[in-house]
Amino acid sequence: VSLGNNNVISVGNSTSLGTPGSVGIYAGAGANGYTPTADVLITGGTGNNINVYGDGSSGIEGYAESGNVTIDIGSGGTIHVADVPGCMTSYGIYAFSAYGGFSAQGDVNVTYAGNIDPPNIGIYAEGGGNITVTTSGNIEASTGIHALTVGNTSAVTVNVNGGNVVGT
Repeated sequence: VSLGNNNVISVGNSTSLGTPGSVGIYAGAGANGYTPTADVLITGGTGNNINVYGDGSSGIEGYAESGNVTIDIGSGGTIHVADVPGCMTSYGIYAFSAYGGFSAQGDVNVTYAGNIDPPNIGIYAEGGGNITVTTSGNIEASTGIHALTVGNTSAVTVNVNGGNVVGT
């Protein structure tokens, strides 16, 4: 999935929380018969705003069944997620590479230079390979950044290059 600059994506509206599990942008590989080792790439320029309303919703989701997941979005935009407090988990960015056992499968790389507010988890990055999260915008969420690898020889790297990450 590739975005240009200055896009607005809205799912649902602020007067009604919309459909549970709504997603602003989704890209996946490996489920429903697709090639399980395919990579997922979501890129975008600057000034992209994503507004998602619905319980358990996500601004951006990337999922690969043992392939790499890369999400790289430029500065100047905001991911806004509104859901029902205390119900299903919502995410600003959800990036996951499925893993088999504890062997490294796919790497997960998230680079986001905009703001995220206020999902349950700002950035969720998990998989069996190396996990890298780089952010320079403000993140306000119950959990700012969740980064986890289950690979025995894999590494987790989190870079906050400006902005604030606030867990509430």
